[in-house]
Amino acid sequence: MKKISLCPQQILRYRRGGKPLFVSEPHAGDAAPPCGACGGARTFELQLMPALVSLLRRRRRREEEEEEEEEEEEEEEEAELEFGTVLVYTCRSSCWTRGPDSGSGPGSGPAVEEFCLVQPDPDQHLFK
Repeated sequence: MKKISLCPQQILRYRRGGKPLFVSEPHAGDAAPPCGACGGARTFELQLMPALVSLLRRRRRREEEEEEEEEEEEEEEEAELEFGTVLVYTCRSSCWTRGPDSGSGPGSGPAVEEFCLVQPDPDQHLFK
């Protein structure tokens, strides 16, 4: 958390092969599983930072205020977006699956599902 507090407005960190900044101590079961396409190891690539939640909330409030001025509609219940950080791990080999019409070169097939680890905001319970 000390490193995150040095630049609290940061919303995204990108560093393929780097080290993520955890908001709480990771659990033993939080390790990224092998790639679903090639079975190889995954590596950290990027993370969404806590400041993104505040930014999206401000934007949503602005949009709601603009909508209220235009017309009143039925209220739709939306899921709350809450997280401490989202860590994205990708295949270390950058592999792609190969479809029947995709040829044989790397990157010629559909995208591969990657792994995201969501750490909850450790203070989330204080705001409910």
